[in-house]
Order: sequence, then C-alpha cells, then structure tokens
Amino acid sequence: MRNLTVGEHADAKPQVVTLGEVEKVARLVDVLRNTTHNGFPVVDEGLEPPVGLVIGATELHGIVLRAHLVKLLKKKWFLPERRRREWEVSPVVGILTRQDLRTYNKLTAFPHLAKSKERDKGN
Repeated sequence: MRNLTVGEHADAKPQVVTLGEVEKVARLVDVLRNTTHNGFPVVDEGLEPPVGLVIGATELHGIVLRAHLVKLLKKKWFLPERRRREWEVSPVVGILTRQDLRTYNKLTAFPHLAKSKERDKGN
C-alpha cells in the first residue's frame, strides 16, 4: 500500500462516469445498464473555471447513488424545469472508494504487488 499513489489507483479503475444536473431518462438508463458504479458525481461541465483551476474543470454539485436513481426512475419523479443553485467549484478527477483499497481489489489492479508480497514472506 505504501508504494502506491492515489493517481495509480485512479488509473487502474474504469473511467469515472459523471452525470449532469439535468439528464434525459434514456441517458440515466444507459448509465445504469452499462456500469457497476454505485455513485455518480453530479457536475456542470464546460463552465469557465475560476482563475487557478484547470481548463475543463467541472463544478461538483455532489454525488447521486445508484439506488436513488433507480427509485427516481421507477417512481417517475421528474422536474419540469431546471433549478439553479450556487455551489462550491471543485475539479473532478476520479473517485476512490473503500472497495478500491481492499487487498483483493488492489492485487487485481496491481498483480505485481502479489509477487512482491510472496517474496517478502519468503525472507
């Protein structure tokens, strides 16, 4: 674990799937069918970032859980118009979860660590 950086963990994961503040039902259904993620960052993309942030930075509104999206779709809880709120601006690069830090998942993403672990036991 000490030899891995957060960036290496992020690179070993599937690309983060973000949702916009307003999404079409078809897009939500597609995302839910084609991913196994349990949470999705909700962002506004393509905004002009404040001075000091990287071009293409996104405004993070929060995270919506898979279970919540499924419930919203089943109950057909849709808003007729977009609501606008002011939020803190944060660049979204990726998400690491507790599951990513479990030994099995680390060894799956970084098989070379299993070999070094076996060598350490032999000493």
